[in-house]
Amino acid sequence: MENCPPTNKTYFEDVLLPAHSLTLDVATKYDHHPEYDDEEDLWFWRFTICGGRLRSDDARTILAHSMNLLAKLLTHEDKVICRRQELAPDEDPYVYFDQWVESLRSIIKASENKDYCFWISGDESDYEFLKDWREKSLLPKDNPSYEAPPHIKDQISKVASAAKKLAKAERVFEARQNKKRKKGKVAQKEANTPLEPSR
Repeated sequence: MENCPPTNKTYFEDVLLPAHSLTLDVATKYDHHPEYDDEEDLWFWRFTICGGRLRSDDARTILAHSMNLLAKLLTHEDKVICRRQELAPDEDPYVYFDQWVESLRSIIKASENKDYCFWISGDESDYEFLKDWREKSLLPKDNPSYEAPPHIKDQISKVASAAKKLAKAERVFEARQNKKRKKGKVAQKEANTPLEPSR
């Protein structure tokens, strides 16, 4: 099927992105520029995994990756289109390129003057879910209805998990050190104990 776009709609904040925004990870994989960035590739791969799953990130991170990729696409337009044509000869590469550019420009505009941004792919109910969570994230943190953005909740969870692992490691380490100290004291006591005179 020619130019088969994803069936889900992708919402970034309050912007409905073009269908091929969910293939932005593909745009990072072309060898059309020498400044290939693994971190950028990974970020856009995660960006596209949002089907029915609310995502969020720091706006500065979003802006940096989106601006960098857009600059590369605009700089290497002919090579990108040519490469896309080689990889998918039955599809119109200009449709992909135009929607990638439009998506990135929309993402950049929506991220300006924000601390963090939300996005999700799905239907109208998913968009309502995005708006509801976003409203809760703007409440005071001591409000019972407050919900941290997903990326912050993930960070909190990772720190909590790391803290548990560290606490366990500290206990094991201390027990091992105590055992060593105990052995050392026994050895020292034996060394300091005078030998009984032979009869």
